[in-house]
Amino acid sequence: MTTITAVELRKNMGDIMRRVENGERFLVTYRNAIRVKLEREHSVQKERMAGLDALRAAARESSDSGAHASFAALYYEHLEIKQGNHGSGS
Repeated sequence: MTTITAVELRKNMGDIMRRVENGERFLVTYRNAIRVKLEREHSVQKERMAGLDALRAAARESSDSGAHASFAALYYEHLEIKQGNHGSGS
């Protein structure tokens, strides 16, 4: 993550915004303290919502088939599949 000053951000706004859109992240300092983190909007919130949607879908499928699985078990199963650990026994 690159650290820049507020003055650098102001002087190079267009370039920095393009870099952020391409996935680069910045910490912006003002008066010698980090004040802001710049990163693409998609970030963590959308990933969390996608995980929640997958969890809800898995719960519906489990409910429809008559199986009873805890939300925790469904969530961890989703994470294993997402990380490519499906069927590895870990």
